[in-house]
Amino acid sequence: MSDFKKIFQVEGSSGIHNVQFAVVNGELEAHCDCQAGIYRQLCKHVLQCALKDDDVKKVLEEYGNLAVCIEYQEIKEQIEKLQSKSRRLKSKLVKIFQMKK
Repeated sequence: MSDFKKIFQVEGSSGIHNVQFAVVNGELEAHCDCQAGIYRQLCKHVLQCALKDDDVKKVLEEYGNLAVCIEYQEIKEQIEKLQSKSRRLKSKLVKIFQMKK
């Protein structure tokens, strides 16, 4: 799929971001114009588009990378749940030990 190119506009915390996927020299590339994307870091906008769009998922599948994206997202969600639970438990411990913030 050497002619694949798809562009999305997604709303982020700092406004609308442009996310682009393209196959270049036989490799899938993704770019986002958010702060993380400018520094070539994986951002939530790229992952969000990759996992929600059937065309992008198809290309990821063809390149053998869809499972990696799905697993990363699942682990990220588990970490967020654990962090939330950890904060709640810490608040309870503060009360148990009569500590004031």
